[in-house]
Amino acid sequence: MIKKILALLLSVMLTFTLFTACTDDEDSSSESSSSSSDSDSSDDEDTDDEEETTEIVEASLTIDGEEIDTTDLVMFTIGDNYEVTFDEFRYNYYYFMASYGSSYGVTEDDMADLTEEEQDEKFTIFKNYLIQFIMSTYTYLQYAEDNGIELTEDELQECEDEIADLKEEQGDDYEDYLKSAYLTEDYLRKLVNQSQIADKVKSTFELTDDEFIEIAKTDLYQVKTLLVPYGYDLTPSDEDLEEMGVDDFDSLTNSVKMTLLVSTYSDLSDDEQEEQSEKALEHITNLVDRANDGEDFDDLIEEYGFDGGMTTYSGGYIVGDFYTSYGDTFVDTLFDLDIDEISEPYEFSYGYMALKRVEIDEDYIRDDLENDTDDDDSFKEEYEEEYEYKTLQDVMDTMSIEETDILTNLSYGDLT
Repeated sequence: MIKKILALLLSVMLTFTLFTACTDDEDSSSESSSSSSDSDSSDDEDTDDEEETTEIVEASLTIDGEEIDTTDLVMFTIGDNYEVTFDEFRYNYYYFMASYGSSYGVTEDDMADLTEEEQDEKFTIFKNYLIQFIMSTYTYLQYAEDNGIELTEDELQECEDEIADLKEEQGDDYEDYLKSAYLTEDYLRKLVNQSQIADKVKSTFELTDDEFIEIAKTDLYQVKTLLVPYGYDLTPSDEDLEEMGVDDFDSLTNSVKMTLLVSTYSDLSDDEQEEQSEKALEHITNLVDRANDGEDFDDLIEEYGFDGGMTTYSGGYIVGDFYTSYGDTFVDTLFDLDIDEISEPYEFSYGYMALKRVEIDEDYIRDDLENDTDDDDSFKEEYEEEYEYKTLQDVMDTMSIEETDILTNLSYGDLT
């Protein structure tokens, strides 16, 4: 299940990752240029080739044709505690545009053929999300301040050591290196410090296995799902099967069939989709009735269910009331159930689902913790992530933004 974009916005580490990604790219570029140069010197035919260079874009800001002095310029404030400077805004602007710009139609190709009015409309939407993104990085700082979390002298020195190492590595190219990454040294220092603070905040949400089990026994629910997609009994066309590399559709598990069925259903006419939807609802309602009449819910899931998670987590999911990634309807439905009660089917994006709440199984949870792998988070790790997200979202909800006139009037192309 996919979280909303705000879940991505709540990690300052995401911003710092961009910096490291930029440096990696540039190191690779430098190595490539160096290799090219070495090759040129050993090959007379290539002596006229131009050496690759990284374009340096000087920072500038022009509003309504007037060039703005960006020295110590504040673009907006967050609450009473934080000011977002031009340097910080510019770095995040280019990162956010590279990462999410296409989602809002804000790229050179997207904007080129638009009218000025259309450009303003798209850029305003993009800018609002960018502001939220930058604000979200401060939730860690605000949480740290509220809870007395600070960097020690040793940790602050580690930050300085990182910058010193970078200076030594880049040598005479250090200043150009920062410019090419849309950084200043002051903002680089702030990024490194923010990263350290974020790590310390994240560590406060980490639990031991025993701590998590005690929380699970008192505050969490164990639930099994019966999922029936629209068009559950459709058969994809031979063309679609061939395109997906599937030889025998009937041999696939229901969870694998799910993707193909969703695609097949989406190709139907509106009337055909409505007919299939009614058919799926009737089918899952019948399955729930059979379970309430005494048939084993697990057997019905195995034979008729399409949720692949019920194969991985045969004992069910372990969730809390703040688990945003599961969706509001899922959580609201589950928390109305008593143990061993089965819900009425409810509609979601791809079909219908019915839930059965079961008693928390401590042994099942311990097995999940012991079998945790890098490819699959444990219930504990999922809880830590969801609880961190909820807590920081609550912090963010208390924070307000005040734009400067410069930010309000900022248009596409004003910043370089």
